[in-house]
Amino acid sequence: MDDGKENKRVVGINAAVLVIIMGLKMVQPALPHQELSPYLHLIFAYLTVLIVPSLIITLLSNTFKEQIEQCGGLPYGGMLIGYAERSLIFLAFLILRYEDKAALSDILNSVSFIIAGKAIFRFSAKNSVRRTCADWYILGTFLNVLLGLFFSWMLLEL
Repeated sequence: MDDGKENKRVVGINAAVLVIIMGLKMVQPALPHQELSPYLHLIFAYLTVLIVPSLIITLLSNTFKEQIEQCGGLPYGGMLIGYAERSLIFLAFLILRYEDKAALSDILNSVSFIIAGKAIFRFSAKNSVRRTCADWYILGTFLNVLLGLFFSWMLLEL
């Protein structure tokens, strides 16, 4: 299967899951067990933090498709790493929400480790192909962290 069809399939699956999440969120107030409501909210928020940024980054990656194809790598590796990064960010916001001692600066400090670790990879790239891959790698990381922070904050703090 070529990458164009694969990207469309990934976008389609993520969009379908997002539609299901939004539909379930609209039905949630009518559910008979209201004690489940806070837990359902957390599940919906977590899935939204995973899926919406993935959709945005996948759509943006289509702009740089030719350059990204040269990079190779593990199939769906970037998407899975993105899920893990956004999961850590969501978990940090969850801790901030429920733990009295935690502060927003603690979250930003933990996120800085993700960015710093990946920045080392970018600056080690010497030739143009590796540099292009490293640039996309760090751009994807910044987009991922920014969107993860934004959606986690928006869904958990508001």
